[in-house]
Amino acid sequence: MTDEEYRKERYSDFMIKLYKGAVIPKEAPNYNKNRVEIEIYSSKLDEIKESKIQIGGKDYTIKSQNLLNKIKDFVSKNLDILINWSIHQNNFNLSNNLYEGGMGRTIRIKYGQLTINVNGQVMDIGESCDKFINEIVSLIINEGDKTDEDYTTNAIINVEETTLSDEEKEFEKYCKLYEETFGKKVYIAEPSVTRKQTIEAIKICLKENKDMLDELLYLNTDKFIY
Repeated sequence: MTDEEYRKERYSDFMIKLYKGAVIPKEAPNYNKNRVEIEIYSSKLDEIKESKIQIGGKDYTIKSQNLLNKIKDFVSKNLDILINWSIHQNNFNLSNNLYEGGMGRTIRIKYGQLTINVNGQVMDIGESCDKFINEIVSLIINEGDKTDEDYTTNAIINVEETTLSDEEKEFEKYCKLYEETFGKKVYIAEPSVTRKQTIEAIKICLKENKDMLDELLYLNTDKFIY
């Protein structure tokens, strides 16, 4: 870490640094394909001048506080899984899952005084790290050029046009039952977990009258067969 990077991190209350890219020489013709380099050092629009956002070799900018709020909210809802990933990556785990070449990925988050590091160049959670990074990338690509005035207009349109699917209604129903039973809200923390998998996991918790949602969902999505 350079002195400049240390300074930026030291004085940031919120930071998100994401990297994804094939491990190939910079002069390779497809070097920028699917490459992501994101450094955001604040959750306030007037404090992100030193941030860097490059996706596929193209520079992006964030023009609205609304988008920054969405990014921070996504990170916030995934803090538990990010922490679990980081704790999970002890020396034994990394020595058995790291690989050379292929796709490199790193996730570095600072939230208040909490700093989380995740190495995504691994076999066990590499794809899940991809999905986390891709969610942030999708937000920036789809909404990076919007201003807060655009959001105000779109919010009215979205409210009028939004209808819940049957699965969304069922998800809300079981989330409410889970909260009433265990006194906790449900978060889909693992980026690869679907609503359907979460519903099935909540059903098991309710049937057993035992709060084991994290145990059922964390790194166990392959156990759900439909």
